[in-house]
Amino acid sequence: MASNRYTLYGFKQYLARILLPLLLASMGHFAGVVQAEGYSVVSDKKDTGYDESEAFMEWHGYLNFEYDNKEGTNSNFDNHEFYLSVSATISEKLKVMAEFEYEHTPEKLISPIQAYADYRVFDSDVLYVRAGLWYIPIGLAPANNLRGNGNKMIRQVAVIHDIEYENWAETGIDVWGAIDVSDDVEFSYDLFLGNGVQGIGTGDSWFQSVDTLQDHSEDNNNNKLFGTHLGINMSNFLGGDLGLGVSYATHTYAEEAGKDLEQTHIGFDLRYQNSSGFSVQSEYLQRDGDDLAVLAKPEISVEASGWYIQVAQKVLQNSGPRMKYLELVFQIDKIDLNENTNTNGDKTTISPGLIWSPEDYMLVKFEYDMVDEDSGDDIDNDVVWMAAVYQF
Repeated sequence: MASNRYTLYGFKQYLARILLPLLLASMGHFAGVVQAEGYSVVSDKKDTGYDESEAFMEWHGYLNFEYDNKEGTNSNFDNHEFYLSVSATISEKLKVMAEFEYEHTPEKLISPIQAYADYRVFDSDVLYVRAGLWYIPIGLAPANNLRGNGNKMIRQVAVIHDIEYENWAETGIDVWGAIDVSDDVEFSYDLFLGNGVQGIGTGDSWFQSVDTLQDHSEDNNNNKLFGTHLGINMSNFLGGDLGLGVSYATHTYAEEAGKDLEQTHIGFDLRYQNSSGFSVQSEYLQRDGDDLAVLAKPEISVEASGWYIQVAQKVLQNSGPRMKYLELVFQIDKIDLNENTNTNGDKTTISPGLIWSPEDYMLVKFEYDMVDEDSGDDIDNDVVWMAAVYQF
């Protein structure tokens, strides 16, 4: 298992070199903007980003159509996601929700990716009990960093795709809620228990490597996944909304020679936005644990880490026909999928991007990824992306 020295060193570098300078610069520059709408983890917890409390049942979704042109490979059109969500507000205390995704091609249909019930225990947001299949609450919600209609980039950020297993959904129980500390400060929490993943990989490969659909959601041992996410959410913070969080999750993912193999995720997340259209979000994730004696891919270990930081600014808001806004986006991310060795899988990617919204619920996105291998041989693998997202 990797020592705490690696986790502490990596986070210190991330904090000192990346996050704190950006926060200080943002605090100085945006202290005078108008206050944005108040932030609450309860509204943000809805992964679709839609909700009409008066409706008994709602259907929503989006189509994410992409084009990519990567150096050294063929260019490609991709119907990346056709996504549907349905929710039923059965009573003031009970809500049932499911999400379905058609991804890339028919044989990769994931159905469903979430299906759960939320029960509100009291007449406040202090305590909810979520039971079923749900995205694991590590870091920011997928609506902010993964889903095509919420992710400001076209490419899914490496640390989420590769270390957090992309669509990591758990079957189990999540006890969550939010407590008002003051008019402008809210404490949020998740305490969750699930089955855990079987094996390691990148993206959905841990999921697709399992032989049967039934095995995808069942455990392969009696040691359940346990985890928590704790957050502080502040409205009216320098004229905007700031959320800070810390995550922890641990479980047994395999057994080898009579020994349980463990993996543990530790993460930190930040999200800030204000009414001028400025936003910043960042996540750091460290995975530690016990490797198999022989790795399926030498460049992928349980012991891995990564981070990203993203800054965006909307301009020309509602400035004319077919111009709801333009959004300038810049992201830098870094990933090391095996901290025990140097491979050309250790990458830093710098990505400028642009989002044009000509109509409500329609996004046209452009992105250029400049990819640098931190170790091993350099590869010509920069990528040009374009995408259109239609929400309904």
